[in-house]
Amino acid sequence: MEILSHLIELPKPALRLVDMGCGKGYLTFAAYDWLRRHGWPDAEATGIERRTDLVEQSNRIAQNFSLTGLRFDAADIERYLPMEAPMY
Repeated sequence: MEILSHLIELPKPALRLVDMGCGKGYLTFAAYDWLRRHGWPDAEATGIERRTDLVEQSNRIAQNFSLTGLRFDAADIERYLPMEAPMY
C-alpha cells in the first residue's frame, strides 16, 4: 500500500479500482481498506481472477465483513469487460 499511496493523488469524490489477476485478493482487500480510510469513503474495488474457487472465497469474506464496495469477478484478464469504467 505504501507504493500505491504514492501513485494516487489527493482524495477525489469517487474512485473505482480494478485489480487484475488478484489471486486470493490480499492486495485488493488492503487497497480497498486503505482507500476507505484515507479520504475515499465511497471507493469501490473489484478483483479479477480466473480461478472461481478463489473468487467465491474472496466474495464470501467481503460479504461476511459487509464490504459493500468490494467484489471479485471470475474472468480472464484479456476478456474482462467491466460493468463500469475504472475511475482515477
